[in-house]
Amino acid sequence: MNLAVLITDYLTHEVKGGALNYYPQCDTCDADSLPFQIDYDPPGDFGSVTFTYTETGDTLLFGTIIWLGRGAISYPDNILPGNQFGLLPEAAPDPADRQYFDQYPSVDKVEFKARADTAWAHVKRLDIVWDFAADDYRTGFFLYTPAVGPFVPSAARWIIFLYRNG
Repeated sequence: MNLAVLITDYLTHEVKGGALNYYPQCDTCDADSLPFQIDYDPPGDFGSVTFTYTETGDTLLFGTIIWLGRGAISYPDNILPGNQFGLLPEAAPDPADRQYFDQYPSVDKVEFKARADTAWAHVKRLDIVWDFAADDYRTGFFLYTPAVGPFVPSAARWIIFLYRNG
């Protein structure tokens, strides 16, 4: 496994689920950033966000965004319930790098990073984070909002990527 996608509640930071996958090592990737391509299809009535692995083009995350409704994450399709991830007494060491994926131009960048870092503080005791911390790893943070219109915090989710190349 070299990629974990963790999904947490925006307000409580409770782990809602997560998926673990393995992708081939990325020999041509920039060592200073996550090897992800992001396709944000802004919603009129319907939109979506797709994260793909640049080395292979594999989809890492796909979620829909709906006007006056609520989209959903449909990939990864092997999401385990949040209670499948154990908690350890101490927090894992921080990653080599944190990357923030913010497609919302109206969001204050300092506040966005602070809120993402708060979500990180709640998950870094998970056993899966300790598994990644055994080697050099990176994290990425994305705020998934499945609805368009007024921001609905109770529907929003933090997507936290854990990645190591190899």
